[in-house]
Amino acid sequence: GEWAKESVGWDEGRIFFDVPFIVDSTVVDDPLVEDCGYRDCWYATDHLGNVRAVIDITPGQGAPVVLEQSDYLPFGTRIQNAAHASMPANRWRYAGKEEQAFGSLNLGLPDFGARMYDPFTARWTAGDPLAGKYTSYSPFIYCGSNPTCSYDNDGCKIIFINGYTGFGSPTPGYSYWNPANGNYSSFVSKAISILHDKNVMFPEIKHRLSSSAQSRRKEGYRYAKKHFSEIVSDINKNETIKFVSHSMGAAFSEGMAEYMIESGYSVNLLVHFEPYQAKDIETIGKSSDILTIDFQTEGDWVINTIDSGSISGADVQIVDDKHPYSSWRTIHRQAIDSSLSWEQIVSIIQSFLDEH
Repeated sequence: GEWAKESVGWDEGRIFFDVPFIVDSTVVDDPLVEDCGYRDCWYATDHLGNVRAVIDITPGQGAPVVLEQSDYLPFGTRIQNAAHASMPANRWRYAGKEEQAFGSLNLGLPDFGARMYDPFTARWTAGDPLAGKYTSYSPFIYCGSNPTCSYDNDGCKIIFINGYTGFGSPTPGYSYWNPANGNYSSFVSKAISILHDKNVMFPEIKHRLSSSAQSRRKEGYRYAKKHFSEIVSDINKNETIKFVSHSMGAAFSEGMAEYMIESGYSVNLLVHFEPYQAKDIETIGKSSDILTIDFQTEGDWVINTIDSGSISGADVQIVDDKHPYSSWRTIHRQAIDSSLSWEQIVSIIQSFLDEH
């Protein structure tokens, strides 16, 4: 058989080459396509990425025309607006994801990359491969059963990179981020909520006390190269990776991000809490597609003893002077021992994600 191009995407919509419509239960061809060969359509979306209207903005065709309008039940079942014709050629609706189809049969299952989602049952069609890391959730649950406030943006992955472990600090990896009774800490839970994804990874990194920022960056690069298959096992190339680091983990995560980008994967966020030897770190996030945040607590003697300063090229630097610390022993971990630090950067992150 021959392949027929249905449509191609652009930043805020799609160009369709064959656009049938349903009028009075009868499928009819689009006369405009017969005349000029295509329809240029803009997608109007809501805060969750749902396509609420498909609007014809084809040049030379007069004023924009609404071709399809949709509302949704909370978990994604579409409610067609009877005032506008249905557009079978359009398969991009709930969460902006493509509904899978075989020939003329549209399954109505949005494809999120790693898995497909069934809006009628409000469940994924396959279990989450990382279900063992968050046993309080069902492996088939969608958005923590809160789809009106959260969404699985693109199947992205959040990688938490710990700092130095010693002098009474928790062990590296998952334990470093203070889990309680088998559940995520408030800090990690807040990150998952803000970044709209619970696909997380906690590498167990042991930093040398005498290491430099440059050496840790190289170690992060080598780590990503060595563990590449594990890192990308549950994401696709069109999905994004986000890094959240603490202390010595800042330079290390920059090295990991560098390798992932070189390997063709997208990194769109680097949040560094209390970056150690900050002035010796230059962020990989120099393009408009990557947001780098340098978050430091005023009075943190650990990061102000050696090579204090700020990360070169960071888009945002926050010096937290709003939350007084209780002890010099705990100030260096203060930003990650509670969720309060996220309150100062949540609007910055959400604005960036909305624009990208």
